[in-house]
Amino acid sequence: MAGGSSTAVHRKQHNNRGGSAATGNRPRVEVPHGIETRTASNLYSSYEIVKAVNEFLEEALPALGYIEDTSLPWVRILLMTLACTAGVIGQFFVKFPAESSSLKLCVLGYFFFSGVTCLVDMIWTKSSDVQINDRETGDRIFVDVEMQGFSSELVLRLRSSHPNMSEEIKESIGNFFHEDGELDGQELLTRFDVLYRRFATHRRSALKTE
Repeated sequence: MAGGSSTAVHRKQHNNRGGSAATGNRPRVEVPHGIETRTASNLYSSYEIVKAVNEFLEEALPALGYIEDTSLPWVRILLMTLACTAGVIGQFFVKFPAESSSLKLCVLGYFFFSGVTCLVDMIWTKSSDVQINDRETGDRIFVDVEMQGFSSELVLRLRSSHPNMSEEIKESIGNFFHEDGELDGQELLTRFDVLYRRFATHRRSALKTE
């Protein structure tokens, strides 16, 4: 159960008192023209909240000039295609028991490629539905959007494949969603801009110490 609409009633107070501090007094980032707003049908559902945020970022970030990195998603698609192909061949094109050895290979292939896909998700993808390229280095940056169980806080995190190279913000969903479930895209993009600048500063500092 996520935080729910009870947290949304505090968004106006937050914007008046703490909004400028949270964004470092930077100008607000406008939602690009043509980007549709997203709505979480149930503010008590962490799935609906995360889904709305991810769908909005997938569309808005490229419109703001961020280059989306699709290499890892394509690797996952390839692996699952191979797994499904092995399963289909084993199910419909291999005769049992005459071709039992071929059937074993199909079963092994299915579980092998499925297992590799799970490893990719556990090691790299994690909770990231969106990946972008670093504007300076071109390295892949994972955009994690997640909510812990029974929490009303949304976590927005940027991380790279390098150890300890990540930055995150954790705020109430009431700072990003209106009471009717509509996502405040301007607020989300403004927070993302601040987070990206923090990540870039962290990366530069890490490079200087190497």
